[in-house]
Order: sequence, then structure tokens, then C-alpha cells
Amino acid sequence: MNTWTIIYYTVLRNLRDYKVMAALTVSPIMLMLIIGSALDGEFSPKRVEAAKAGYLSEDKGAVSEQFAAYLQSDEIRGVLQVQEISKLEDGLRMVQSKEIDSLIHIPADASKGIAAGDASLINVYGGGGYSAVKPVVEAFVRMTNTSQAIVSLGTQIQLVENKSSIQDMPITTAGLIPRGIDYYAVATLFQSLLIGGVLGVLSMTRDTASYTSQRTVIAPVKRYELLIGRIAGNALTLFSAAVAVFLISKFAFQVNWNGNTALILVALFLFSVISVSLGILLFQLTNSLVITVLLMTGLMLIFTLASGGFSHQVSPLLEAIGWFTPSFHAQQTIFQSIYGGASSIVRSSGSPILYLIIYTAVVLSLIRITDRRRAG
Repeated sequence: MNTWTIIYYTVLRNLRDYKVMAALTVSPIMLMLIIGSALDGEFSPKRVEAAKAGYLSEDKGAVSEQFAAYLQSDEIRGVLQVQEISKLEDGLRMVQSKEIDSLIHIPADASKGIAAGDASLINVYGGGGYSAVKPVVEAFVRMTNTSQAIVSLGTQIQLVENKSSIQDMPITTAGLIPRGIDYYAVATLFQSLLIGGVLGVLSMTRDTASYTSQRTVIAPVKRYELLIGRIAGNALTLFSAAVAVFLISKFAFQVNWNGNTALILVALFLFSVISVSLGILLFQLTNSLVITVLLMTGLMLIFTLASGGFSHQVSPLLEAIGWFTPSFHAQQTIFQSIYGGASSIVRSSGSPILYLIIYTAVVLSLIRITDRRRAG
């Protein structure tokens, strides 16, 4: 008996367990369809509506009149919906009651200062639309100041037809950012693979129940060969389920997996090894199937939450925790391969596949150390 024999029979025994294989394949597909469809709106570009702004001018100068005309131009109407206010108190009340997002107020005798470039003379009482109002006001003040400077130099200003500089440019995001089903196909697959790591534990408990472990003690096989065979056999089983999900989701549900296929498969295989190894490591430490399953479930929840598996928007604290999880680096490997740097979903993490390799080596080393202590 050698390592290859152990791998072969481990894979064969796992594949014959149709219920387990069906669960490893069907569960992530169902999750990606349900969650991906429900949360697809999180990834769709949203149209920015024009902010509602009130306008009150107590100034009778020419600049004030020009600003009023400026606010009613076609360019500005796409950004601000402006309505005139008769009293300052009424405008402030409307801001507080959220009838309007912000109030633009020009006090008396402000034209001269505005023409000189003093934007502070135009008061903006802000709500949610303040970010839209501020650049509009500053653009008008700069334009007025430039015009006054040209006139003061004795240069004639040639009036030209006013054409909008704002154009509607349709933005196509297909292939640049993931859809809901694209994102959660990756997230739910790694979530399922973590739970699938219990395969390694089940193989060890089955050996104990069938007295196989006792027979292997007297068999011409070393402990590390047996351990490697179990890890590799169960990892290959888990990897085969992941490949099945990959192919079904790609061709049956049109999930975007259009990255470097070799790199994606390497990430899936390494993560399968890590998942099985974590299960075996926890079983070696606890010697309890129930406790190991509970710990693996807890790790799955923590890893998935911190790596953005439940929602791509995570807090800075969770993101910092996520960097230490294999789920984060596995997901980043795939997202960077498919979308490159075009998506805000992709966060820079150096070389995620390298971190995944290091994580694999660390977990395997811990298993080897623990196994030696158990043997001793």
C-alpha cells in the first residue's frame, strides 16, 4: 500500500457516496441562484437623480440676475431642480423638513463681491444635495470672475451660442463588474468548500468505525503517507465537486468565469486542500467529530463574513480580519483574474495566489506537527 493507493480508494469511496456529492454540488448552485438574484441590485449602476434646491436672492445686481438664469439653464437642470423661495425663514424650514435638499441664498449687495471671485458671498444651507450645489456655485463664480477680468482688460467678449457641455454617455458595465450571480457564484462556492472540509474528518472516523485504522498500523505504510493520502484524496473529491459547480454555473447559468481558467482551477484546488486540512487539524486537536463540525461551521461563517462572502461591503475591521483568511485570497485570485482592476469589488492584496500557497503550506505543516505529537 502506498500514498497513491490511499488517494485512489479515498476518492473512490467518496464518489460512491452520492448524497454527499450531490450536497457538495447542488448546495452552492442553489445558493448562488437565490442570493445572486436577490442581491443583484447591489452591483447594478444606479442613476443619480437631480437634487432639489431652493433659491433666494436679495441682491438686485446684474450678477444675481445672471446666476438666476444660470440655474435655469439646461445644463444645470440635469443636476439641480431649482425653485424660488420668497423668504429665508421659509427656505430654512424647507431644508429642515427635507422638502428641498439645500438652499442657495444671495444676500443684498453681493454682486460686486461675487464678480470679484468671492464664492463665500453665496450662502448654501445644506442637506443631502449640498455636494451637488457646491460645484455649481463655484463654477458660476469662476466663470463670472473670468468674464470680469477680460472686460477690465478692455477685451471684447464674443458671445457664442450656448450649447450644453453635459452629455448623456451610456456606460456599459458588462464584463467590468460582476453581477449578483457572478459575485455570489464565487462566494458561495468557497463557503460550501469550507463546509466540505469535513470530508477529511469523516474519512478518519469511518476508518475508526470499520477498524481500517487498526489494520493500517500493521500495514507497510508510514503515518505521513497515510495522512497525505487522506488529505489529497479528500481534497481531490472536493475539487471535483468545485469543478462541477464551475462548469454548471458557467454554461447553464452564464456566470462570468472568463478569466484565466488555469489560475481559477489552481485557486479552487488549493482552497480544497486548505479546507480538508483545516478539518483534519481540528479533529486532531479535539478528537471529536461534533466539536470539529461546529468549529468548521464557525470558521466558515467568520471567513465568509470577513472576506465579503455575505456582502461585498464590509467594515474596515472585518476587511482587516478577512486578509488573514484563505477565503479572501481565494476570492481575490478569481476576481482579479476575471475583472482585473476595473471593479471596485477587487481590492488590492498583492499577489493573492501567493498568499494562498503560503496558507496551504502553513496548515499542512501544522497537521504534520500535530500528527507527530499524537504518534509520540
